[in-house]
Amino acid sequence: MLKRLAVASLMLCAASGAMADDQVWNAGAIPASPGLYFVTVHHALGDFADIVNFSVGDGNLGVSAAALSVPSPFDNGYLSTISSLNYSIWLDGTQIASSTNGAAFTKSLTAGSYELHVSGTAESWAGIGGTYGLGLSVSPVPEPVTVGMLIAGLGILGMARRRDDAANDKFS
Repeated sequence: MLKRLAVASLMLCAASGAMADDQVWNAGAIPASPGLYFVTVHHALGDFADIVNFSVGDGNLGVSAAALSVPSPFDNGYLSTISSLNYSIWLDGTQIASSTNGAAFTKSLTAGSYELHVSGTAESWAGIGGTYGLGLSVSPVPEPVTVGMLIAGLGILGMARRRDDAANDKFS
């Protein structure tokens, strides 16, 4: 009984969700930390190719996408899933980074406007399509002074360690 209720609830949610073919939307400017953009997209059965337009200042862009698969209570398959989930970042018509099968990645970007292309295949033996979640986050690029301080600090730790080792050698 509980399995039937879960399946009926899933079908109702899927039927009430926005099902569309290829989608294009504007995420606007994604600010540096704690800048985050997240969207969940549902597609009818078949292939899809979505585009997200966004802009960033200088920073590292973290991208992650994941199929939100719903396991079947009746067999080892899925009621709803996305296969071949791939995404790539484009700048002025040129692909500058990509990922296959939803693997997350980070890419250093300069300030500007970009496109994120997401493609895959919505599959479902129940006929309800598939859903994926997409997350974008931007973290600031470290200042050169910060990196210099890190290197200086590691150098000081190394010198202190060497001095301690030399002092210990005197007593052995």
